[in-house]
Amino acid sequence: MNPTDWINEHYGIEFFSGDFTKLKNYVEETKLNKTNSKVITIAGTNGKGQTSRVLAQILSKQNITYSLWTSPHLKTVNERFVFNQQKVSDSELMHEFEELHAKISHLKFSYFEFLYICFLELTHKHKPSIIIQEVGLGGRLDATNALDADLAVITSISRDHQELLGNSYRSILFEKIAVARKNKPLLTCFGLDYLKKWTQIYARKNDLLWSDLVETKVIKKNESFSKMNIELAKKAYEIIFNDPYGQEIKNDFEAKRGHYVYCGAHFDLYPSHNPDGVRKLVQYLNDEQYNNYDLILFAPSKRSYKDLQIMCKILMGIYPKTKLRLVSFDHYKALAKMDFIKLENEFELQAINNISNFKKNNQAKHILVIGSNYFLSNFLK
Repeated sequence: MNPTDWINEHYGIEFFSGDFTKLKNYVEETKLNKTNSKVITIAGTNGKGQTSRVLAQILSKQNITYSLWTSPHLKTVNERFVFNQQKVSDSELMHEFEELHAKISHLKFSYFEFLYICFLELTHKHKPSIIIQEVGLGGRLDATNALDADLAVITSISRDHQELLGNSYRSILFEKIAVARKNKPLLTCFGLDYLKKWTQIYARKNDLLWSDLVETKVIKKNESFSKMNIELAKKAYEIIFNDPYGQEIKNDFEAKRGHYVYCGAHFDLYPSHNPDGVRKLVQYLNDEQYNNYDLILFAPSKRSYKDLQIMCKILMGIYPKTKLRLVSFDHYKALAKMDFIKLENEFELQAINNISNFKKNNQAKHILVIGSNYFLSNFLK
């Protein structure tokens, strides 16, 4: 059995519990939160993945050891556990899973919590100089908040997971900013003055050492989203090591989750699952003049119908309707059938209800795939 099948069999599906008290207590009791590694926690609505991976790339070039925690995975659960550019092997991960499960199965941790504890155990064994951890959802109640961050980074704030994080930018900001710690640096890159105002208020009240790349004129307010993430990663390195990173970093948009070739067709996969994510992806593709796609597959997950309308309008503002396909997929977080049909009819979109059949019969050569990580994972099967 491989680690991906093992975790699915023993811990079921991944969900957000909304209460990490039990995990925090366990981490404190077992001293998994005591580490000589510097901890960099990266939160945000969009851009966490790119910022985390660019920072890991910088550390690798500087020969600095690190562990990298990201989520979710697409193909295998090993993707969440990266140590110095290498995913943890099946054998090491299986050994860790079975050993940890025997020790804590009676505590009934969730899928995400178990994997995160496993990451901490492996990190203690590898002893890297830096721990980079990408927040799963929100920040205040996320498992990653069990570790005290030496540096907290917030990439962006927009409306997503509103049923859990609140409907206002302020409430979402306060959920994410809670990963920052007293007398420790907080790094942001906010274009909205409103967000900077509330960040300043929060930082003063909680004694945070806050700096913002737009406010300090490191980057322009209207700079591309991808460039902002790269500059956040470079600045994070500078803050931790008190040494500017002067090397050029290729803007290849690390948020892309993969390039997939099937039957001669090339697929670019991007997990743009909310309006702001789709807007920023479209901006990036326009800026880089990387838009020569024959087809665009759009597979949104369950969310408000207003958000779905906005995403469709953004895509149809740059791509002709003849190139756009609305795709359904099988997952408990997939778009409800009623909303799928409503969206299909309102925007007069062609629908794909069986992605396997589409891939077998597809004639297009260059395809952009946008949507939920859950669909991207399903797509790669």
